Amino acid sequence: MTIKSVICDIDGVLMHDNTAVPGAQEFLQRILAKEMPLVLLTNYPSQTEQDLANRFASAGVEVPDSVFYTSAMATADFLRRQEGKKAYVIG
Repeated sequence: MTIKSVICDIDGVLMHDNTAVPGAQEFLQRILAKEMPLVLLTNYPSQTEQDLANRFASAGVEVPDSVFYTSAMATADFLRRQEGKKAYVIG
């Protein structure tokens, strides 16, 4: 089996609070070194990509901000595809 891309949750998988779980740095660096597509997901909508990159850097894990995808970003992408239809978003 060949792995073509990696999608991984952040909270409880790579980070616990603001601490990287053991092996997270090595895991992510191996993926980045192989230039595999990588997406890191979170349900916390208030953090920007740069906020998340800074959070990881503070925990000793260096990843580019372009790999992060938040629930707010998913909502915005969904709404962009609605072609003028109205949506009421609460949350």
